Amino acid sequence: LTTVQFDGSIDGDGYTFAFANAPEVLPVTVWGDVRNVYLDTGNIVDLTMNVEGYYLDLDGVTGADLTTLTFNQGQEYNDGGQIWLDIDGAADVSSLETLTVLGAGNVDVDIDAAHVDDDMNALATVSVTAADDATLNMYGYGSEGGSEGFTALQTVEVHAQNGDAWAFLSDVSGAFTLDVTAGSDATVHLIDTGATSATVAAAMDGEAD
Repeated sequence: LTTVQFDGSIDGDGYTFAFANAPEVLPVTVWGDVRNVYLDTGNIVDLTMNVEGYYLDLDGVTGADLTTLTFNQGQEYNDGGQIWLDIDGAADVSSLETLTVLGAGNVDVDIDAAHVDDDMNALATVSVTAADDATLNMYGYGSEGGSEGFTALQTVEVHAQNGDAWAFLSDVSGAFTLDVTAGSDATVHLIDTGATSATVAAAMDGEAD
């Protein structure tokens, strides 16, 4: 088994779609939408999911062995598209090092490690690119001793090629660089982070604090 293809859409209705005994490196192509799915990657180490439909909606991701996760929206049949991706540190994603999301329309990514037991401290690279609007929210764990979330983070990129870019990072303690570009407006909010540099380039208005 070297690849998996689905000829139509996947509607999870909030249930879990799980892989078991799969290859460690696996590309998956869905010739349709992915809606309301909780994804369990099982023993996969490097997962690439190519979605050719309009919607990619993942309510959560878990996988103890997962180090690299990539989502591509090819849009073979439609113009634009919408990606919603939620990753919660309460799930077992403690090995995840690289997250890449490429959208043909709008992309919304939320990464939540805001509780004391959440472990996303292997995550080093986050890249979000959208043809239209791109949104990234990252929430780490804040304590009286300071921020304690995402300690290995090195690089964060948010690119909205033809639309607005939004980046909100709170209690993200890794020493990371932030690069945000927008074809329209860009908004960046950094709260208690270890950012070493932030570059914001917008064709219209740019706001950073």
